[in-house]
Amino acid sequence: MAFKTIPPDFWNLKLNQNFNPKPAQKAQQQPQQTKQQTNVDTGIQKKLINLLNGDKDICKRLIDAAKRKYPGQSEHWYWEKVTEDLLRDRA
Repeated sequence: MAFKTIPPDFWNLKLNQNFNPKPAQKAQQQPQQTKQQTNVDTGIQKKLINLLNGDKDICKRLIDAAKRKYPGQSEHWYWEKVTEDLLRDRA
């Protein structure tokens, strides 16, 4: 009578019920999501840069600051947020 060995994944499943047998597929999906987030309408980009008198360095700093303050939003959301904040503060 031969005993079969239990594969190590069995114990991981018992210890951690959130076991995902295909982690490679999940890693491949993430870059596709980031490509979708980087598509920002050029109109909103031009509007923000015009509000900043063409200073792209300030534009980048404001977008980065918004990303730190409000993490997890889409790239387009950050551009609109910074633009609307500038317009509101100038009024």
